[in-house]
This record gives sequence, C-alpha cells and structure tokens, in this order.
Amino acid sequence: MNPFTRKLIVCSAIFFTTCLTGDLYAQEQMQMAADSSLIRLHEIVTIENYSMLGFKTFDEARLSSLGIPLQEYFVRLDQLRDYKEGTLPDSLLKVTNIFIYPVMVNNEVRSSVELLRHDKSWEVSSFGSPKYIQLIADERNNLIKLKSLKATDVIIVDIPSLNLNFLGYYRKKELMLVPVTNYPQLDLVQGKPVPARELFLILAPLAQKHNGLPG
Repeated sequence: MNPFTRKLIVCSAIFFTTCLTGDLYAQEQMQMAADSSLIRLHEIVTIENYSMLGFKTFDEARLSSLGIPLQEYFVRLDQLRDYKEGTLPDSLLKVTNIFIYPVMVNNEVRSSVELLRHDKSWEVSSFGSPKYIQLIADERNNLIKLKSLKATDVIIVDIPSLNLNFLGYYRKKELMLVPVTNYPQLDLVQGKPVPARELFLILAPLAQKHNGLPG
C-alpha cells in the first residue's frame, strides 16, 4: 500500500452556493468556504483527536490558519496505457475539483483542509492527513526556492492506479513532475524533477500490465 495514502477524517459536508460568474468571484467563494472549514476544524478538535489531526497540543489548534492551497489532478490508467511518444503529456491531467489547504501554526504545517467543488457549491470533504500534507508542503517549498516559482505555480498530480504521487509545475511550457517520495523501482528520487513526457513513457508499460483494480 502506498505509504502516503491519506488518512482522512470525513465530517458532515458543508456546502456553499456559488454562481461562478467569474474567476475572481469563484475564488472569493472558495476562500469563504475554506475560512468556514477552518472554524469547523477548530470546533471538532478535542483532547482525544488533536494529535491524529496533526497538532502538537490541543490548544495550538485554535491558533491555526490556512496556507496557500494546491489544486489536485490525476492521471487515468487507460490514458496512461495508451500514452506514446509525441502525445501531449498535459492531456493526461484530469481535474479532480479538489483543493487542499495546508493548516499552519507559526508558519509550520500541521494539518489540512480539503475542499471539493460540486458545480456551483463547495463541499468540505475532509480534515487531517498531517503526514501527507507536510510532505507535499515541504516539497513545494523546496521547488519555490530552487526553481523561483510561486506557490500557486505548483499542483498535485496523482496516479492512483500505480500508487504514485507527484507535484507538477511548468518549465518553459514543459510539464515537470516531482516525486514526493523515493520510488526506487522506477529510479525516481524524491524532489528530483522529471519531464512528464519522459515519465509517462516509462509508466506506460506498467499501466499496460496493470489489472485495472485500485492500487
């Protein structure tokens, strides 16, 4: 099993109606949903679960704030199977409508809030996943420093069928993927960028041998 499979604490859904008549308005609505979810997170933290949610103490949970979110994409197994040299790698990225906010305490990542967009509404689908979000946030910070990127330039790219997790960004219009952990069987090193066009050629034969069941 993927060591970075997210352990999610799913709570009752919170929906926020949006009209999405423009990008700015949509962003404002998403931020409102995220701010409300943080209040909800403060409410559900208890003496019994604060550590599971990623906080070092019960009291520090109420000091938390939201970081800059990452948008999540995924790659479908069937399209990876058919990938060939010359195929535009960007075409394999599928939008999940999921945005993951790091939850910060004193500029350190503790937990996360996951928002899911449904048409004209936002659902707060989960809280927690401290190990996952800390890895993701650390790798994003490394990219920002090393590649002179903005936080919003970095996305999450998952290949669920193969249990692979990456961050993505563009270098001179070329999609680059960065492993969030070491994958020695594929000679992929944590934090070392690989052009998506090369990576997908390596992964295509694995996808072709896959039985199609969840990884």
